[in-house]
Amino acid sequence: MEDNLARELELEEQIQPMAQPNTQPLERPYEEKNPSIDPIPKAKPISKGLSKFEVVLISALSLVVFSLVLLNIHSNLELSSASRELQDVEANIAQTETEIENLKQQSHELSRYDRIHEIAEKYGLELHDENIVNIAPKE
Repeated sequence: MEDNLARELELEEQIQPMAQPNTQPLERPYEEKNPSIDPIPKAKPISKGLSKFEVVLISALSLVVFSLVLLNIHSNLELSSASRELQDVEANIAQTETEIENLKQQSHELSRYDRIHEIAEKYGLELHDENIVNIAPKE
């Protein structure tokens, strides 16, 4: 192991350059030249607008939507007026029921036995209990 590895490396370097001579390329590699002609611009698509079918379809759909909106508004108005009429009828029924109760109470007050007895004495009439018939009013 007394041998030095560096010597072998120097020997290999000396052998290799002799085996490969320095050669320079004679020609430059092929380079592509940029074309001098400008590329063809892409044509913009021509907008033709809407076809007759599309116009008719859009018009029909717009008409349907507009009709539905009007129908909705009309229905809401009819519903609110019917609700108002119902409230008026219910208020009239409540008022009539109150009047009926008042009239019943007034009828009961007028047909009291004490009141009838006072009126009979005032005009000099006599009441015979066997001749009195009570008739209950129909309700």
